[in-house]
Amino acid sequence: MKRTIYTVISLLLASGAAFAQAHLDSRAAMLVESTIEHSTPAARSGAVQAYPAEFAAGDTVTVLVTLSDGYDESALTRLGLNPGPLRAGSTLVSLTPMQLVALANEPGIAAIDLGTMNRPMLKEARSVAGVDAIHEGTGLDRAYTGQGVICGMMDIGLDPNHQTFLDADGNQRIRRMWVLTGSNGSIQTFTGANITSYTTDDSNETHGTHVLGIMGGGYRDRLQQAFYNATGKKQVASTRKNYYYGVAPDAELAPCCGTLDGNNILLAAENLLAYSKETGKPAVMNLSLGHSSGPHDGTTRADRYLAEVGKEMLITVAAGNEGLEPMSIRKTFTASDNTVRTFFGSKPTASGTVDIWSFSDRALTVTVSAYDTETKQMVFSHEVSAPTSGTQYVTGTYYTAQGYIHPANFDECFGNRGAILVRASVDANNNRYNCTVSFNTQSGSRKTIVPSITVKGAAGQTADIYATGDAGLLSLGVDGYTQGDASNSINDMACGENIISVGAFVSSVSWPTIDNEFAYRNHVQGDIAGFSSYGTTPDGRQLPFVAAPGSAIISSISTYNYNASPDNHSVSAVKESTARNSYWEEMSGTSMAAPFMGGVLALWLQADPTLTVDEVKDIIKETAVQDEFTRANPHRFGVGKVDALAGIKKVLNIGAGVNGVKAENEILVNETAKNVFNIYAPSAETVLTNLYTVSGALAASSEAVGNDATLDATSLPAGVYILSVKAGSASRTIKIAIR
Repeated sequence: MKRTIYTVISLLLASGAAFAQAHLDSRAAMLVESTIEHSTPAARSGAVQAYPAEFAAGDTVTVLVTLSDGYDESALTRLGLNPGPLRAGSTLVSLTPMQLVALANEPGIAAIDLGTMNRPMLKEARSVAGVDAIHEGTGLDRAYTGQGVICGMMDIGLDPNHQTFLDADGNQRIRRMWVLTGSNGSIQTFTGANITSYTTDDSNETHGTHVLGIMGGGYRDRLQQAFYNATGKKQVASTRKNYYYGVAPDAELAPCCGTLDGNNILLAAENLLAYSKETGKPAVMNLSLGHSSGPHDGTTRADRYLAEVGKEMLITVAAGNEGLEPMSIRKTFTASDNTVRTFFGSKPTASGTVDIWSFSDRALTVTVSAYDTETKQMVFSHEVSAPTSGTQYVTGTYYTAQGYIHPANFDECFGNRGAILVRASVDANNNRYNCTVSFNTQSGSRKTIVPSITVKGAAGQTADIYATGDAGLLSLGVDGYTQGDASNSINDMACGENIISVGAFVSSVSWPTIDNEFAYRNHVQGDIAGFSSYGTTPDGRQLPFVAAPGSAIISSISTYNYNASPDNHSVSAVKESTARNSYWEEMSGTSMAAPFMGGVLALWLQADPTLTVDEVKDIIKETAVQDEFTRANPHRFGVGKVDALAGIKKVLNIGAGVNGVKAENEILVNETAKNVFNIYAPSAETVLTNLYTVSGALAASSEAVGNDATLDATSLPAGVYILSVKAGSASRTIKIAIR
C-alpha cells in the first residue's frame, strides 16, 4: 500500500492534476486535493501557500466506500484496510488522507464519502400524547414502560451517571456505551464500572443528556422540584416525586456520544444494531442532529446506508429547527424569469456553504459576486459553475498554490486571506447537477461589501438553493434580490427511507424553574412550533412524517456542563447527593420531539418486539391526532400529532374488530416472564393457542378451559414466531419474539 500511495502521488504531482477514478463527495475530494497540494516540494518548503487542509496527512479518518459492481470487501482487505459491514454496496473504512489518495485511484472503488459534519437540532408532553396513560396501563392489558427494549442514540454532551439513568437501587441502566471522538473511526466501548467512572464526552455540551432523558430517563423518586399545582400556580417542593422523567423509563439504555461526524453516525448505528442482535432485544435509535446541505432527496450514500440499517432497527430523526430561517429558495425558471439573485448574509465576512441543486442533470450558471451596499454597485463578479475535475479555489493573493484563481478586486472585497471554494458536477447518486460554494471570506479594504449568489437556469428547469451556517439567504431590501424562506428547511438526514422524521408541536408554552418561571410568548398551545423544519422532496414527499411534543420540555442535563457554567442554567429540579448533584432543565426543539417519538416506539416495541418501520408508519398514520392545527398546516405536521395510547392499542389490537367494529371478546397477550405468555379473552369459555415458525411449522400449542391460558415457549430457539389465538368467536394473530 505504501508503494501505491507514493506512486499515485508522484504521478498526480507530475501531471499537476487532482484526478481520482472514484467519485468523491466534496469533502473527500477537497481532502484528496489538499493532501496532494501540501505534499508538493514547494508547499513543504514554504515557497507557496496552500489553503489549509482539514486533516494532516498522517491523521486517520473514516470514509464510506462504495464498491463497483462485481467487487467485494477483498478490494479493501488486500490493501490492508479493515472494512465494516457491507450495506447497499457501501462499507465504512478508517484510513489516512494519504491512503485515501491512493484508494481513490484503485479499481473496484466506485465512490468515497467523507460525509457531512452534523450539529445538534435542538412537563406536559407525556400527558398530551397519551404516554402517562400507557405508563398507568389505562385501557390496556397492563402498564408499558419500555421493559425489554433498548433505547440508543448518537449525540454530544452525555452525562451517563445522571440520576435518571440509574435504577431504583442506584445501578446503571446504561448497559453499553460507545464514545466516538474525532473522525478516525476510533470507538471506545464502555460497560459496567467503566461507565460509572466515565465523566462526559464534552463538558461544554448537554444536548445528549437532555435527549436521552426524554427518551428513557427513569428517575421517579423524590427531589427538589418546581412545578405548577392544580390551580396553575408555581410551587417549589423539596421532597416531591419527580415529574420530569422520560417516555420509556424502564428501557435499557445504550447510547453513543462524541464527534458528530457524518460517518460516526453510521458507525454508531452499526454498534447499536449489533448490540440489539447480541442481546436479542429490539432497539430504537434516535438522531437529534443533522445538516442543511445536500440534495434533500434521500439519495446520498449515507442516507441509503442508514436506510438499510432502518430495515432492522427503528430510527427517529429530528426534522430540524430552521422553520423560521431564510435558508432555502426553490426556483422554477421560465423564459422571461431565468435568474435568481440572493445575498449570503449581510457582512463581508461569511463562513458557510451555499448548496445549489438542479432537479435534472442540466447545468446551472452560478456566479459569486460582491455587492457594495454603500454605492449600490456590483464591484466583483466571478462565474464558478462550470463542471470541473476538482475544486476551484477563488482566493486572496496570500494563497499562491498552483491553479488558484485571484480575480481582480477580490482582496479589497474579501481580504487577501479570504477564500471561496467551489465544486460543480452531476451527482452520481441522483443524476442531478450540483454546485457547492463554500465561503470563508474576510473583510477587505471595502467595508460595505456583501457576498451574493446568482443562479441562472433554462425555461422549465427547477433548482433548490440551501444555505448552511448563520448567514442565510437575504434580499436586504435590494430590488431584484430574493429573500430565502423555510419552505425547504427540512434536515437533509431526515429525507431518507426507513426512518421516521419528527417535527415539533407546542405541548407547553410555559415552565417553572426553582428560582423563576418562563413562557414563550410566540407559541400557541397545540400548534406547530415555529422553529420546526419542513419541506417537500423533489419526488413530492412531504416531511416531517409526524409531529411530537417539542416545546418547553424539561429533562436531564449534564452535571459537568452545569458545573462548568452554572450561571447559564435555570434548573427546574435537582437531586442532591454527597457524590454529585443531578439537574433537570427546559429545552425546546425537534431535538426534543424526536426522542419523545423514539420513546413512544420503545413502548410499542415492548408490546410487539417484531414491529417493522413500515408497520410503525402505518400505525402512526392510522392513529395520529387531527385537529384544527394539523388541518391548517398539514405540510408541517405530516400525518398529524402522535397519539401514543391509540398507537399501542393498535399494536395490541385492543378495540379492533371486523370493519372497525369493536369485538366483544378482546384477546390480550402479555409476556409474564421471559418467553412465557399469558393469553386472556374476557368472555371466552375456551382459549386455543398455536405458535408457528415464520415458515409455517407448528412449534407449540396450548388449550385451556376458561378465559385464561398460558403458553410456555422457554424451550424454543430464539427467533420470530406467529402466535394464533382462537377464543370462542374471536381470533387474533400476532408476531412475537422469543429471546
